[in-house]
Amino acid sequence: MWWERHREKLLLQETCYFDWQNLIAEASRRGFFGQEELQWDSYKILSEQLEQERLESIEGRRRTTGVKGDKNVPKSLSQDV
Repeated sequence: MWWERHREKLLLQETCYFDWQNLIAEASRRGFFGQEELQWDSYKILSEQLEQERLESIEGRRRTTGVKGDKNVPKSLSQDV
């Protein structure tokens, strides 16, 4: 009986601790009145931007180098002459 009450008490304390931790994090993210709101997922945003720039760079290089025709395609009759 004592262990059960003790376990419930610990679970309640843990729940309160996580709620308190989330409230502090949310208040920190929002900041004071007039301050800019922080972006907690800035790493994810920057990673996505870098990936997009990389893909655009690759696509740009493909356009500038040009895609040459397949060398294994047989010539037409007019080219053989």
